[in-house]
Amino acid sequence: MPVPAEVKAFANILRKAKPSQPVISLGELSLFGKRTEIDSLKYNRRSWELLKGAHDYIFSIGGSEVQLSAQLYLNERDHYRLFAYGRCGSACGMLFSLNLTTSKDAKGTIGLSQRIRFAEGRGKTPAAAQAIRQTKVQILADILTRSGITITDNYEIELGLFSSNKRDFLDTTSPKFLSQFLTVALLKGHLQGNRGYQLACLPRFDDSFSWKWDSTDAVRERLSPNRNGRRGIRDIPLAVRFQVLERDKGACCLCGRTRHDDVTLHIDHVLPYSLGGLTVMSNLQTLCDECNLGKSNHSTTDFRKTRANKVMHRNRC
Repeated sequence: MPVPAEVKAFANILRKAKPSQPVISLGELSLFGKRTEIDSLKYNRRSWELLKGAHDYIFSIGGSEVQLSAQLYLNERDHYRLFAYGRCGSACGMLFSLNLTTSKDAKGTIGLSQRIRFAEGRGKTPAAAQAIRQTKVQILADILTRSGITITDNYEIELGLFSSNKRDFLDTTSPKFLSQFLTVALLKGHLQGNRGYQLACLPRFDDSFSWKWDSTDAVRERLSPNRNGRRGIRDIPLAVRFQVLERDKGACCLCGRTRHDDVTLHIDHVLPYSLGGLTVMSNLQTLCDECNLGKSNHSTTDFRKTRANKVMHRNRC
């Protein structure tokens, strides 16, 4: 079966990419990785693996050596997926993955997203196990949001948009996408609890598990609108996100930065959804991740108009 053109283009771009920083950055935690060659971790040495071992890393965590490999291939269900596999000591397994062939809209825009899921068997009853799984989902959503990664209100991780037609990312760069992909993989591996490593500064999961997640409205408000989830009225479809990015010329309406300035572009509700704002073009604007996270639901300013007024003022002067 020939590799679809958009998947081939995606693989070529990633093979050439160097992570902006192969690092987790969360508060005082900074965890750097070293590019290396890893022997036989899942399929990284197979001829049909499309990244050709270009993204194999070693991270030092708590005195342990954690090997991490990003791989892209056609799985047994005939879907092209980008996988992250990890190995630490005798523990080895998949940490995170993104499906490239089931999240493409009619205009060829691929949403690089995946819902947070855990397969947790710990707990004396099925209900207890389910409660632990759900708590892990909430904790990871909170941690990733604090790390600047977009999480929707139905717990989908969104790492960017890739255009099948333009053969390029629309709202981020390949280095930043790769860095965030590796970050998600390592943090999820910590919370899985059976991957051979854990980060000392984050909650541990063992038989003494007792973590209270801060699920207040203030935390929930930081989560972004989802495309397919339970709050459909707040939904921003891929096609609309593309139109907003195109209208705003791929730049933050507040600071003017683009994806080439090492920021991720978000689609923001001018009047926040929590305050009654609608998901329509006139109420949507492009903001970079830093401006959007700073704004939260504290502003109803249409920064497109503010920016236009500044340009007019400069022209008159």
